[in-house]
Amino acid sequence: MSRFDLVKSDRKEMLIDLIFPNRCPFCGKIIHWSRYCCEDCYTQAEWINFDNVSVCRRCGHYVCECDKELIYYDRCFFAASYSNENVKNAVLALKYKQNKNAAVLFSQRLFELLKNEGYTNIDCIVPVPMNRKKQRRRGYNQAEILAGYLSELLGVPVRTDLLGKRYSSETQHSRTAEERKTAAETEYFSLDNKLNGENVLLCDDIFTTGSTVNRCAKLLKSIGATSVTTAVCAAVL
Repeated sequence: MSRFDLVKSDRKEMLIDLIFPNRCPFCGKIIHWSRYCCEDCYTQAEWINFDNVSVCRRCGHYVCECDKELIYYDRCFFAASYSNENVKNAVLALKYKQNKNAAVLFSQRLFELLKNEGYTNIDCIVPVPMNRKKQRRRGYNQAEILAGYLSELLGVPVRTDLLGKRYSSETQHSRTAEERKTAAETEYFSLDNKLNGENVLLCDDIFTTGSTVNRCAKLLKSIGATSVTTAVCAAVL
């Protein structure tokens, strides 16, 4: 790791640790306040190297779907494989326990992938939105937390004023692939603000079928985005 080196330098974290013990996002164990995770857990996570993974670099699927349906995002990046138990634990820790250590680790890996592939010409970052009712209940949007750390690394703003999501009592993981696509089309919508040719980085936590990011990319291009690059913590491979 180049920037964080698995160590925190801000001593405010030491004070926070007295009230909220620092935990490894992979295994859940309490760790020293200065660490982001257990070193062994980090090593055992299945981090993605696109040179060694036979997925379509545009749509993000093992079997390319670019010719089967219209793909609105221009490139798909994911930091790790969701099939790895350590990675899954970290994504869920971010999603349901607000473990920001996970967001730091995933954002660092995504930044390295974007830099290595020459995709750092980004004007703004847009997190996949959460319904307001659900976000109030949970207290945060995990995609927005990820976007915040990527914003620090890339030096560009986060835009949460472009997309919205309607309420649904169903969760994505309970739906079939076709149901996910239909739900994405009806639940996600654009707000009143416009873009003016910006290159957008679209962030989310999990990539499964791609329906959510594809719908959001379509909306972003409809309001003026020139390109949409997708960056997610982990993909179901």
